[in-house]
Amino acid sequence: MAIRIEGAVKRYGPKVAAIDGVTLETRPGELLALLGPSGSGKTTLLRAIAGLEFLDAGRILIDGDDATALTARERRIGFVFQNYALFRHLSVFENVAFGLRARPRRLRLTEAEIRDRVLPLLRTVQMEEYAERKPAALSGGQRQRVALARALAIEPRLLLLDEPFGALDAKVRRELRRWLRELHDRLGLSTVFVTHDQEEALELADRVAILNQGRLEQLGTPHEVYDSPATPFVAEFLGDALRVPPRLRRALVPDRPHGGLAMVRPHDIELLPPGGPGVPAIVRRTASRGGALLVELELEDGNRIEAEIARGDAHEAEGRIAPGTRVGLRARIAHLFDDAP
Repeated sequence: MAIRIEGAVKRYGPKVAAIDGVTLETRPGELLALLGPSGSGKTTLLRAIAGLEFLDAGRILIDGDDATALTARERRIGFVFQNYALFRHLSVFENVAFGLRARPRRLRLTEAEIRDRVLPLLRTVQMEEYAERKPAALSGGQRQRVALARALAIEPRLLLLDEPFGALDAKVRRELRRWLRELHDRLGLSTVFVTHDQEEALELADRVAILNQGRLEQLGTPHEVYDSPATPFVAEFLGDALRVPPRLRRALVPDRPHGGLAMVRPHDIELLPPGGPGVPAIVRRTASRGGALLVELELEDGNRIEAEIARGDAHEAEGRIAPGTRVGLRARIAHLFDDAP
């Protein structure tokens, strides 16, 4: 199914717009990430899609039908919360069955039908052997799988996830990311998830919608938003980015010496021998960042910037750029903007 949001506005008070004129459309069967810092409006937008918040202006269309005024139940959307929201007194089986038992009497399934719906779901999320356990006896990752199975039990037209891995440690987050992507591909269900984790969004999503102060900054594939940021905010939010001062632009970005704002990522800064082209600098410190080498450099005016050397070149480079070494800096790639705040 597809969701279209047209000019969505949601205000909390006369001056605070949590969503400010957002228009975007999902594609059938895609995994779309809503990415942004705290307060950007991503969770409010997700809740508005679910019918848990109602817009002050704009429309939400589900497969072409106006759902703006429909309740959450009428929209038939599965929602998974960050804190799992499992019922402590119910078993795993009964948590997953809850939405089926809560249906109006005329739509309620028999016990046999509920069992035939729930057990395959528990197998799908690899939790069948824990069917009789209570949530307190499960790990965080297991609870999140149960919450996902419960959302899928009602056969939703769309699945919404609000910071689904936010409460988990890094190792479990990585494992569940891969598992969720595989599950999504297997089920073919349209999914929208909220995250503030850039790595998570870029790894998981087919497309990423980047929000800032209630507005949509950019919508595109992970490669598009990272390699071709539409605004300075996107460039800075998706990894570090240096705003090149005008006095350094000609030397650091020689192919575009004038006009607008230039921004460069640390891994796009090239270290050259001293005395040649580029911006003069002195290496002050090096540190490992995963498999890369982070180089802190001091410019002639005393300001400091960072360059990042990739895994393949880090070992060789570390031996020739000890602290105190003089180098020249040049940008391999720069992101250019006509104007910027």
